[in-house]
Amino acid sequence: MQRSVLLMAGWWLLTAAAAWAAPDQSCLGCHPAPHLLSRLAHGERTDPVAELARFKGAAHARLSCLDCHPRTALGPHASKPAMRQCGECHLSATPSEGGGQTPLIDHLHSRAGSETPACTQCHGHHGVARAESPDSKTARAQVAQLCGSCHESEKHSGTIPQVSDYAASIHATSKAAGGSEPAAACTDCHGVHATSRHGGTRLFMARADEPETCGKCHEREAKDYRLSVHGVSLLTQSEAMPACTDCHGTHNILAVANRNSPASRERAVATCNRCHGSEDFVKQHGMDTVAARTYDDSYHGIAYRYGNPRAPTCASCHSAHDILPATSPLSPTHLHNVPGACAQCHPGAERSPQIGRFHVLATPRFSWLLFAIRVIYILLVGGSFAAFVAYIVLDLLAHRRLARAGVEEQFRHRLEHMPRPPKSALVRMLPIERLQHIVLLVTFITLAVTGLALLFPDTIAGRLIIGLCGGMSGRAIVHRVAAAMMVINFVLQGIWMGVTPQGRHNLKRLAPGLSDIRDVWQTVVLFLGLSRHRPSFGRYGYAEKFEFWALVWGTLVMTVTGCLLAFVGWTLGHLPKWVVDAAELVHMWEAILAVGAIALWHIYHVVWKPGVYPGNRAWLTGEINFEQLVLEHPLEYARAMGWLPDESASAPPADAAAEEEGEGR
Repeated sequence: MQRSVLLMAGWWLLTAAAAWAAPDQSCLGCHPAPHLLSRLAHGERTDPVAELARFKGAAHARLSCLDCHPRTALGPHASKPAMRQCGECHLSATPSEGGGQTPLIDHLHSRAGSETPACTQCHGHHGVARAESPDSKTARAQVAQLCGSCHESEKHSGTIPQVSDYAASIHATSKAAGGSEPAAACTDCHGVHATSRHGGTRLFMARADEPETCGKCHEREAKDYRLSVHGVSLLTQSEAMPACTDCHGTHNILAVANRNSPASRERAVATCNRCHGSEDFVKQHGMDTVAARTYDDSYHGIAYRYGNPRAPTCASCHSAHDILPATSPLSPTHLHNVPGACAQCHPGAERSPQIGRFHVLATPRFSWLLFAIRVIYILLVGGSFAAFVAYIVLDLLAHRRLARAGVEEQFRHRLEHMPRPPKSALVRMLPIERLQHIVLLVTFITLAVTGLALLFPDTIAGRLIIGLCGGMSGRAIVHRVAAAMMVINFVLQGIWMGVTPQGRHNLKRLAPGLSDIRDVWQTVVLFLGLSRHRPSFGRYGYAEKFEFWALVWGTLVMTVTGCLLAFVGWTLGHLPKWVVDAAELVHMWEAILAVGAIALWHIYHVVWKPGVYPGNRAWLTGEINFEQLVLEHPLEYARAMGWLPDESASAPPADAAAEEEGEGR
């Protein structure tokens, strides 16, 4: 009842005050302007012209009610008033002909079925405001909310959470220059009325049109992209080539500084590898995965995975938007520009005489030199390890065979009756030698652990070691400090062996000779079961000599290659890049060989070998026991007892006691 009274009062006031618009004012009697009843209930004064303007809205201010509802009688209607379609006015080819700002053309919303929005769902039935009005539902600042009224529903959004992704994107959170509106709204990318799904053939967000669409705001980036290998390929070869959204995302576009952005430093490599690391993609486009594989395995790639802020990403060398083929003189990866690119991180590399190509494998396709080094070391390492294992197995079998024959028991029985040598004969290592050995032990283990962590960075042990070092930078520091200490220790040991009488005497006795060949042959005969006599060694046997000179050779090789890698800026500035590649390959394989030799050969002889187990403690005490002296170094024992006049003598001693010892062996 009250509502009827208010309506009648409003109708009387309005119709009495504005007779010039009688037809439209008559409509207001039953169809009040928005919130008219509320204004009347609060006693507010109403102006017929203003109320009529509210009813029509700014966009339709010049139209009358009958323009949209033709042939409608004034007063109560016997049937629902007729309504013209919006397209009758707005279906023009140009905005001016329809009186609106945007022409209404055929679009997805009008073709997708009854559940999609009609014009009135976005613009309203009456009170249609212009888009530039802040109160309009289609105002730029309100577009996301308007589109989200449908697209935040799974029914309409499908599998893409467009609204929530957009709300968190830099387009929504950043403001347009000089205003409070979002940097980019839905209609900037998808259009106003000419909307369609991503990838449509005639629409704004077709893949080939992405550079143009994004370029409306990002002009420089779009220009660079169009000239890049990606942009040219997208337009001329295949739409499967990456466009803007492949690297930056679609609705969830984040700032590059945001670590969650696909284009951020933290995720850039993974983004590039989606294509360059995909076997199917590269085969389809005539490429290969060499770049992705070699980067991931390189020091750069490992350091990047461990979060080193100085580690280069793909964009560091290839740029981001203006990626050009290596054959282009403007490309940072062109042969003449590579030194400058390397010099960004390695000062001095700009003076390089020839850096050459990156992303190389040790195969004939890329480098015969690297391939040869790889094959040689595979044979060397494999052959050495096989020989070590075979030697250990045969030596253990020989010990077992001699023990069963009672030879070892006879030896120990006769040992009780053999004269004891001077205590000096039991001294194997002087204090200075023990110190050198301890330094060598500590530095070698440190180098092995930190080096193998780099070789196997994605294993549990690798991650633990690198983590304990404080990351890749810390690992590099620990590795290089240990290397410097080993080199200094090596140089000091060389000086000691070259200057002091004891050192020169040891070096002379470590020199290989013909007697070592005889000893090796006698060992082979023993292993084959054709003899029960072991070779008689002096102070150093062929195994110790081999290990000493292998250590000298390995230390020299590792020092040279390590310096080339540690001072890579100097190396690239003075030597071709293939030297760095070769040094890296040799350094890796030498490390594997050294660790294997120590783990198999050295540890067996000083820990596990029968007669030595549970370990030779000469590196701690400096001495060996009497049994080890007679068993392992019978010629040294004979010299200590005066049975051999000098070290040049190589025949077994003629003394009966020595003969008994030899028979026991």
